[in-house]
Amino acid sequence: MKTALITGGAGFFGGLMKRYLLDQGWTIVSIDLEKDEDSHPHLTSIQGDIRNKETLEEVFASNTFDVVFHFAAILAHAVKDKSFLWESNVDGTRNVAEAAVKHNVSKLIYISSNCLW
Repeated sequence: MKTALITGGAGFFGGLMKRYLLDQGWTIVSIDLEKDEDSHPHLTSIQGDIRNKETLEEVFASNTFDVVFHFAAILAHAVKDKSFLWESNVDGTRNVAEAAVKHNVSKLIYISSNCLW
């Protein structure tokens, strides 16, 4: 059985991918700032922050991932604090990528938001 980490798994796009992969028989670990309301025998949901390297280390050390799907992002129109936007979208993405490299996850799929524009 394949295992994936989905960042932003409680969000719209992350949730769609999470439910699709669960239907395909995958084991999923979802991490999101928001509480994940989905429930499934092969789903572990973590309410956590990708800006927190210690949290990510715990997640990666406790699992062996075949792939990371990185959906987590703060939308620019949703916040006034531009430093929070940068820390979440840039520093958080760096943290996820570094943790994947450290834990030998060879596939990281980055799904950008409209904030890239």
